[in-house]
Amino acid sequence: MGGNPPPPIESGSTSLAVPAPSTSPPPVGSTRPGRWALAAVLVALVVLLSVLLVSLQGGGGSGPGGGPLTFSGATVLADRVIEGQSGSWDLVEVLGIDLANSTTFYLNSSEAADCNTTWLVGTSPSQLTMPAFHGNLLSGDAPVWLLAYTQPATQSILEMIIVNGAVAFAAKLSGNCGASGIPVLPPNMVDSSTALSAAGPAGAAAFLTAHPTGVTVEMSAFGGGFGSGPRNSSWEIVLTTCGSFLSGSGSGSQSGYLFSVGVNATTGAVIPGTATNTTCGTSPPLTKTLGESLALGAPTIIRGTGTGGTYESQGCTSADYCYSIPIEGVANNVTPDDFFANVTNPDHALFPTVGFALLTASGQVWVYSAGPLEFGWTGSVGSPSQPLTVPMTLLLDMGTQNPSGMGLLLSLEGVGPFSSSSIGIGLP
Repeated sequence: MGGNPPPPIESGSTSLAVPAPSTSPPPVGSTRPGRWALAAVLVALVVLLSVLLVSLQGGGGSGPGGGPLTFSGATVLADRVIEGQSGSWDLVEVLGIDLANSTTFYLNSSEAADCNTTWLVGTSPSQLTMPAFHGNLLSGDAPVWLLAYTQPATQSILEMIIVNGAVAFAAKLSGNCGASGIPVLPPNMVDSSTALSAAGPAGAAAFLTAHPTGVTVEMSAFGGGFGSGPRNSSWEIVLTTCGSFLSGSGSGSQSGYLFSVGVNATTGAVIPGTATNTTCGTSPPLTKTLGESLALGAPTIIRGTGTGGTYESQGCTSADYCYSIPIEGVANNVTPDDFFANVTNPDHALFPTVGFALLTASGQVWVYSAGPLEFGWTGSVGSPSQPLTVPMTLLLDMGTQNPSGMGLLLSLEGVGPFSSSSIGIGLP
């Protein structure tokens, strides 16, 4: 998964519009919480907050408040709103937030271009207060839930914010809202309580023992996280003493600690290799950038060879259109784990890329990743932790439609030692 993510939403911020992916690094000193945490933050912001909250000024409310809920309780309230809308709606994004401290947002109202908003619950008052959570942080309960749905037939988006057991805001968005290519969550996904029960023994309980106060929890779920298809969707659980990315306290001034782990959204099992403990907040000056460490050649379009081949087996599915990008230079031991990747269209919406693959000089698949958001490579003849070499090739499987001339952009964002740096390449 790649590209520069939108900046954190800060108290007193005047806009939540999502900027276009940039080809230049963000300011030195900005921080990101790590591979799994960053993936959730980016997806949640781009898909969920970039449209609804650019029109939001806060306030509002519908129905009596009932206190914190798990994900399953939040969907009961969401279903009541959806029942009044025509057609079927697919859940694509979930975010539950347990803030260590109450945070109030003051936001200007501005509609996204070519995206029409119809308010179903609430309008546009002056502020939104997200309450603090004082319960069991491993319960899966949250006072604040954000949910997003799409309707493929109309390319519409329905989004809502639930605060203390009541729908505070719900809005339907139609038009050019970037609804295409968003992976769908499975209908049988496990509750947040199950996800937190799995996260506890994987390291979350130990984190709370080490940091008994001032911890914020973020529970996000997004489709297509691991391998292809909704069955591989994931919960990502983040515990941090640096606060929430929503409040802005997760970057810059406050130093602290962070634990993150991925949980399979349908089995409730911890995804191997995803449990990570890192620091967050103020970071040291950037000493090496992704752009200085990885040189990519000019992209060309190829067609997948043979019949029955997949991007996992040959890098480009048979008969699919794929961009082939040679790796022409490598320094500072860059590995696949050191960057995210995605492809966006001129409207900054995700292109539904079938998959990504890195090929060895002999044409074997070294590592691969499914879906439009690369944030976790799967090893084949190589490992995501091994440094890239020259000559290797990066392949982007674009599907059965020729993408030539669509004005697409490949974005690679550095993480780990290459945090706060990125590469953007226009695709012909």
